[in-house]
Amino acid sequence: MIRNFTDHSANERTFLAWVRTAVSIVGFGFAAARLGKGQSVLWSEMLLLSAGAVVACVAYLRMRKLKREIELNVEIDDAST
Repeated sequence: MIRNFTDHSANERTFLAWVRTAVSIVGFGFAAARLGKGQSVLWSEMLLLSAGAVVACVAYLRMRKLKREIELNVEIDDAST
């Protein structure tokens, strides 16, 4: 049995929710570029693609930090997450 399984699975579910958000941001950028009338602006597409990548990176770093804290049985304050 995995120690603190419920905490680890909750952490992973939260990570996956962040990843879904990042994919949605990127998808919205692609959809806006395809559905827009006329020539799309390249900087707006790149901005949304970059924003999705930043959200995914922040989610990964957050998940790793919380995983370490769960494994060390660190008391986690709700306000700090």
